[in-house]
Amino acid sequence: MVLERVVTIDPGHPALAGHFPGHPVVPGVLILGEVMNAIEAGLPNPVVSIPRVKFLSPLRPGEPVCIRIEPQEKGRVAFTCMAGVRRVAAGVMEIDASARAGSGGP
Repeated sequence: MVLERVVTIDPGHPALAGHFPGHPVVPGVLILGEVMNAIEAGLPNPVVSIPRVKFLSPLRPGEPVCIRIEPQEKGRVAFTCMAGVRRVAAGVMEIDASARAGSGGP
């Protein structure tokens, strides 16, 4: 099962102030937050760690990014973030494979 979600970081987002004046770039932590939101919206398991991530090109505020999620072996989820044909970020997140939807935790 492959999940996809398209998101856009609003140019007025408070995390963008000063990041970087004249050449705004979406901070990696905002991109990762959107990846986590996409995983948690599509799977019943919370993200517990990010063992691998690589930022490959800048994402501009207001630029749509397609987040592609591919569950891997138990407890791991691969992700790729694309802005058009350009890869912005890619990596792996680990999810709590023991959690169940609506369980409220372990």
